[in-house]
Amino acid sequence: SPRVGQMTLHFEVEDTGCGIPLQELDNLFEPFTQIETNLNFSPGTGLGLPISQKFVQLMGGEIAVTSIPGEGANFAFDIQVSLGEQIPVKTIQPLSKKVIGLAPNQPKYRILVAEDQPTNRLLLVKLLSSLGFEVQEAQNGQEAIAIWESWEPHLIWMDMRM
Repeated sequence: SPRVGQMTLHFEVEDTGCGIPLQELDNLFEPFTQIETNLNFSPGTGLGLPISQKFVQLMGGEIAVTSIPGEGANFAFDIQVSLGEQIPVKTIQPLSKKVIGLAPNQPKYRILVAEDQPTNRLLLVKLLSSLGFEVQEAQNGQEAIAIWESWEPHLIWMDMRM
């Protein structure tokens, strides 16, 4: 429980990927170790979680992991922090709301957004369209190939794990 002048901060990260097999949870924070389900996706060194665990330990916490293989994993920790001094917030003038776009008289650039996650796809399509690009979207590889063949985009923005 927190002491006077302190509070507990709770952090939680949910990974909606493939999850972690129960037999691999014990080795999860070992340096240079990657779980087998990640070998096809992560070209990393296997240091991300051990470094994160060390940082959390230095702050007085411990990372707890729960996982359901096939559904994802949840990483959580609590740390104690000192309360800061209350100071008034200064109001500042908002920055210009001008969005940078294509310069006048530019050719129309065609961009194909190939993304299976609807929220990510919508965000990219709206962002790129608002900048002046012609955008089409595909929710899977077959759609992307069909659009590429008929529309010939200048650029394909594709999710690597689609």
